[in-house]
Amino acid sequence: SFYDKIGDEFEFDNLQYVKELSESKEISNYFEPCIIISSAGMLEGGRIQDHLFFNIQNFYATLFFIGFCAKGTLGNRLLRGDPIVKIKGRDLSVFATIKKTDLFSGHGDHADLIDYITCNGNQVLKKVFLVHGEPQGMQALKSDLETAGFQVQIPKKGETFEL
Repeated sequence: SFYDKIGDEFEFDNLQYVKELSESKEISNYFEPCIIISSAGMLEGGRIQDHLFFNIQNFYATLFFIGFCAKGTLGNRLLRGDPIVKIKGRDLSVFATIKKTDLFSGHGDHADLIDYITCNGNQVLKKVFLVHGEPQGMQALKSDLETAGFQVQIPKKGETFEL
């Protein structure tokens, strides 16, 4: 396994876990180089808002996204390059560098989903329901799965099915 080969990638010298709110707030006043790892992927709430508030205008800061950010979220606005964003009720200029990778994302891309579904075969899967995603992407996935011989349904809100 990855863990057996590599070990725990989050166990190294100088790594400090911050559990208490008071400790988290202290990070905003820390002026030495540091890396803040947060689970708030969409950036819509939680402690990450404080870190952003104090660092988004810092030319030396980098905000590194490792996955998907839904439309309409602060994370999405930063990824699309909005020069000014609202955080904690204030309009702030974005001077921090914004970077992104999908390497660690839990969201499979189109090819990943096709591979995952087709490995089960259309004899095993009687019908595929696509219930989460951007409408355009779901339509493309539906089309490709139908071409591969699968029955695919994109339910409408409130629609029910008997299985």
